[in-house]
Amino acid sequence: MQIFSFTLIILSGLFGLIYGFKITNKFAKVINWVMVVAIAISFIPNPNVKIDGFYLFALTHLLVIVYAVSHEDFTQQKKLLLAGISILSVAPILIFLGAVPGIIFASLLSIVGIGIYVYILMKDIQSYKEEIGFLTMLAANSVTWFVGGIIYFVYS
Repeated sequence: MQIFSFTLIILSGLFGLIYGFKITNKFAKVINWVMVVAIAISFIPNPNVKIDGFYLFALTHLLVIVYAVSHEDFTQQKKLLLAGISILSVAPILIFLGAVPGIIFASLLSIVGIGIYVYILMKDIQSYKEEIGFLTMLAANSVTWFVGGIIYFVYS
C-alpha cells in the first residue's frame, strides 16, 4: 500500500510540476507550486520536516477554498466543486494529524472527491484548465486515503 501511495503522489506531483508552467492565473499557479513543494517536502526522510510537508499540503486546501469562493467569474457549480474536492481531500489529513477518531469514515468519504475529479475530467475539463494541476494532486491524495481506508476496514 505504501509503495502505491508514494508512487501515486509522486506522479501527481510531477504532473503538477509540469503543468505548473502552463498556468496563467497567478493564484492558481501559487496553489499548484505550493502543493508541489509540499509533496516534495513530505518525502524528506527527516520526520520533523516530513510533517511540515503534510501541514503545508493541508494548508494549500485552504488556499483552494479561498480561490474558489473569491473568484467572481466562477459559476456556483465551479465554486462548489473546487471547494468540495478540497474539503473532502483535506478531511482525512486533518483527522490523521489531530489524532481524532473517524479516520476510516473520512477516508471512505474521499470517494466523493474522486467522483468530483472524474466528473470534471469527463464533463467540463475546459473550464478547469487553470486548476487541473492542483486538482490532480488533490484527487491523488483522495485515492490514497480511500484505498488506505478500504484496506484498514477490510483487515481490522
